[in-house]
Amino acid sequence: MTDARVGTLPAVEDDHVAGVITDRDLVVRAMARGLSLQVRVEALMSTDPITVEADTPFPAAMHAMGTIDARHLPVVDNGRLVGMISFDDLFWFFTGQRVVKGDHPTSRPPSRKLGHSTHFAHSPHARD
Repeated sequence: MTDARVGTLPAVEDDHVAGVITDRDLVVRAMARGLSLQVRVEALMSTDPITVEADTPFPAAMHAMGTIDARHLPVVDNGRLVGMISFDDLFWFFTGQRVVKGDHPTSRPPSRKLGHSTHFAHSPHARD
């Protein structure tokens, strides 16, 4: 995650989002508990993640992020993962400016705009 400069990754099973794992999950759930480096992602990931449909408007995605205090959300199309949206993507969309930390931008321009209907869902295939 550090090498790729990402803070959140989706955990996918059969093309559906089963959970998400963050850099914070790795620190709090693994390192702080002294877990083995061989621990499986499913033991550390947050399950039943909030997702947004690919046609969700950006303001609604931002609202969803604020509601759950997240900086990233999985984007799905008919339940299948198609990407991730980040707070930095939303910032870029609204301001036209990239977020910069140190010498490196933290996000790229969104690859496409989200559409017009709002739909937030818990993944139907999340683990308990």
